[in-house]
Amino acid sequence: MVGGKVYQLTATGGSGQSVTSFSKDITLSFTYTDEEIEGLDEDSLKVYRWDGENWVALPSTVDKATNTVSATTSQFSNFALMGEEKTAETVVDTTGMTQDQLRAEIARLIALIATLQAQIAQSQGITSSACDGVTFTRSLSLGMTGDDVKCLQTILNRSADTQIAVSGVGSIGNETNYFGGLTRGAVIKFQNKYASEVLTPIGLTTGTGYVGGKTIAKLNQILGR
Repeated sequence: MVGGKVYQLTATGGSGQSVTSFSKDITLSFTYTDEEIEGLDEDSLKVYRWDGENWVALPSTVDKATNTVSATTSQFSNFALMGEEKTAETVVDTTGMTQDQLRAEIARLIALIATLQAQIAQSQGITSSACDGVTFTRSLSLGMTGDDVKCLQTILNRSADTQIAVSGVGSIGNETNYFGGLTRGAVIKFQNKYASEVLTPIGLTTGTGYVGGKTIAKLNQILGR
């Protein structure tokens, strides 16, 4: 994602209503700097549109002279400029790697995916919408359900180091209102991350996965409650 930027484009009709679809294609042009595409293959740059579930690449034209990428669309949504890393940086030679080295490389790629997903979640405002009207008031633990559990999951998914899952149930956009084992594991990571605020004051050195008073206070602080 070039520059880590997501562009939200909107249009308003004559009577003030929001317009998202058009009878004719509209041309969109995005500019970039040389610094923003450092390490990327400039020829691979494309405009992507968020369709609600995935980033969809649009047929795009790259003008290297003006550092501009253009594409046409008949629908407004969120857009981003993305490109592929240069071959030298994306190809990893696994020849001769030990099993431990292969596991480490896989873990690195998973962490990279998790970071990107978390950035997308924040840019899409997923957390705020899931937490509308929610204030944490009760303790949470395994087996519980509720809107506050889903809000908890979206907060945990904001950061790659506390993310519930990279894909499937509990991942970004797939949060549920059920507090299961994956949620408990992510809560432990959250508590360890903010240990000085949620663990140390009550004499603990590692997370428990139980959402009690100190953890509740931290969650409400993140929500601005």
